[in-house]
Amino acid sequence: MAQNSQLVLASASPRRRELLESAGFRILVQPQGIDETVLSNEKPVAYARRVALEKAQACSSESKQVVLAADTVVAFEETILGKPEDDEHAFRILSTLSGQIHYVHTAVVVLGTETLVDVVTTRVQFRELSDADIQRYINTGDGRDKAGSYGIQSKGGWLVDKVTGCYTNVVGLPLPRTIELLDQCGVRHD
Repeated sequence: MAQNSQLVLASASPRRRELLESAGFRILVQPQGIDETVLSNEKPVAYARRVALEKAQACSSESKQVVLAADTVVAFEETILGKPEDDEHAFRILSTLSGQIHYVHTAVVVLGTETLVDVVTTRVQFRELSDADIQRYINTGDGRDKAGSYGIQSKGGWLVDKVTGCYTNVVGLPLPRTIELLDQCGVRHD
C-alpha cells in the first residue's frame, strides 16, 4: 500500500520544491554538493542522467526515505548551456537561442526499494530577439541562476514562442513523469 511519507529532495532548486509541494508531496530538502563538471565528450542527456544519479546516491547514503534527484540541462546543438557566469555570458547564450530551437533534458532519479531513472526531453522554440530585447531581459536579473539564462515560469516566458512536450520540464522537473516514478516506489501525494 502506498505511503504518504516524506520525500527527500536531493536538490536546492526552489522550482523543484514548489512543483512537488503544489502536487501535494511533503518534502525534506537535502541538496548534495557533487562535482557537476561536464566530462570530455559527454552528451547532454548522458550528463543529466549521471549528475542526477550521483545526487541521489550521495543523498541516499544519508537517508532511509525515498530520495528524488533531478538534473536539468538546456542544450543547443548538443552543447550544454549552463547557468550564465555573468551578464555578458547570458547575452551570448540568449543571442544563440534567439529564433532557434533548443532542448531541455531533465533526468529524474527515484531511489527507494529500487532505482528508477528516466530522462524527459522538451523542445523549445525561442522568438526572434533583438539585442534590446535580450538586454531588457538580462536587466531583470531573472535568468542569472537558471540554465540557458532564462526562466520560462517567470519573466522569461515572453522569450519563448512554442513549447513541444512537458512545460514543467522546462521549469526544472517533469512533474507528470516524476509522479509516475514516485507512484512506482509507493510514494503517495495528496
